[in-house]
Formats: sequence, structure tokens, C-alpha cells
Amino acid sequence: DVRRRTELALDESHQQLRMAQKVGGIGIFAVPAGADDLTVSEEFCTIFGLDTAPVVSLAEVARLVLPEDAEAQSTADDRARGATPSETEYRIRRPDGEVRWIYRRAEFIRDGDGNPLHMVGMVQDITEAKVAALKLKESQDYFSLMVESVQDYAIISLDEAGRIILWNAGAQKIFDYKPQDVLGSHIEVIFTPEDRAHGAPRTELALAATNTRASDERWHLRQSGERFYASGTMAAMYDDEGRVKGFI
Repeated sequence: DVRRRTELALDESHQQLRMAQKVGGIGIFAVPAGADDLTVSEEFCTIFGLDTAPVVSLAEVARLVLPEDAEAQSTADDRARGATPSETEYRIRRPDGEVRWIYRRAEFIRDGDGNPLHMVGMVQDITEAKVAALKLKESQDYFSLMVESVQDYAIISLDEAGRIILWNAGAQKIFDYKPQDVLGSHIEVIFTPEDRAHGAPRTELALAATNTRASDERWHLRQSGERFYASGTMAAMYDDEGRVKGFI
């Protein structure tokens, strides 16, 4: 009959929703303003390492949050006033001892007078993304430290047009330019007038882009105008599609 078909359709819809939440790693929750318990989805429990249940206590979830991230949680007063931040991130320690990063997004359902009735939202485990971002930052910090510690060699990075975007301490020592005086300028600033007139800077960029790298020995200019003879290598950097994204 119609009622039975409707029930089957709703059941199928709920199953599809649960599957979508599981595949996307998204947990759903709802809590009435002033309540002490959360109505949660199965994936919510999985994310927090809790036994699967339709309702969990706020206190049980709060105990999992690391003390140093406690301020990222919503409070009873915040929920009663409808003032909980819509987005936040915090770390939890699951019952099995594993620490995970959680992203939470929530909003309030309000009555006609604007008073909060329920807070509803979603949570997602973002640990892998956080770890990757931390590793990238550590790698970038290590590279910056390495570049700045080199005093006897000029390390200069350029964008795809040949403009200077990185100027290490060695470059400052050799060419006399401070970073603020040269960043954004074209690399031709360190070439002699005659080499600039012959297009040497752009030729070198083109060779590096075509052949991966270009080496030369030529006269260069310090900021004072003093000339000195130096050898150097310019290497092209490429993106994942093989397009030149800069030089070093």
C-alpha cells in the first residue's frame, strides 16, 4: 500500500544518507538549547571512537577534547544564547588513546523571536590534512633556514616572468642589495648594461625553461655599480603539468 511504499522509500533514503556520511567521513549532531545530550549519527560515534548510539552526553564528548583545546568547545551558556562560533577545530583523544583533529560546523534553529531552539551541525576528522599541512610548514621552514644560512653563495628565486621573489643572505652579501630593495625587480638588475642590451637575462631564462637549466660565466653588477666576474646556474621549476612556474 501507499504507507508501506512510503516507509520503504524513507528507509532507503536514510540508508543512502548514512552511506553518504560514512563515505564522506561526516558525522551529524543536534542538541536542544539547554540540553545535556546530543542526538548523533553513527558516523559521529565512529569519528569520536564511541560506541554507536543515537544519543551521547555532552559531558562524554567534552572529556575527549584535549585540555589545551577546551576553549574551542561550545558551552551551555553559548548554546543558550545562540552564540556558539559557527566553525571551530580542536583535538580529541579517543578512548583508545589516539589523538585526532576535528572540524566542527554548526548553526542554530531559532523561533520566531530569534531565540535558539536547537544547535545542529556536522563534524569531520581532518587529522590527515592537518598532519600534511604541518609537514609542509616544517619543510618550508627547513628550506628557509637552509637558504638563509648560506652566506657564500647567492640563492635567488624568480617567478615565471623573471621577477625576484627570494633573495638570501648570500645574495645580499655578494650583490649588496637588501631584500626590500630588489624583491619584485627583474633579474636583469644584476646584469651589466651591455648584457641587458643584448637580451642576455631573457635568453638565459629561455634556455633554462627549455633545457631545465642554464649555466654561465659573466660580469655582474653590485648595487654600487661595481663589476665582478661570477659563474652561476639557473634552473627552471615546473608544476605538475610541466609548465614553468619559476626559476632558482
